[in-house]
Amino acid sequence: MQPNSIPEPVRVEHERTPAEFPAAGNNFVTIMKLEDVPDSLALLEAFAFVQDCEIALEVFRQQRKAEQAAE
Repeated sequence: MQPNSIPEPVRVEHERTPAEFPAAGNNFVTIMKLEDVPDSLALLEAFAFVQDCEIALEVFRQQRKAEQAAE
């Protein structure tokens, strides 16, 4: 190994990679199962954008509510 190279991370003894992408569940591994979607990355990017917009809108609503309460 070269002196400045990044070593491979230590593996957990019983770590395993799922053979099949999970279709359901509530964990950090499951995103969604996409079938017959021509551009799945674009779809995921669109979902992330919508979530960002929802957060920004909620922050805006809270700021407006605080401003109205201060008046």
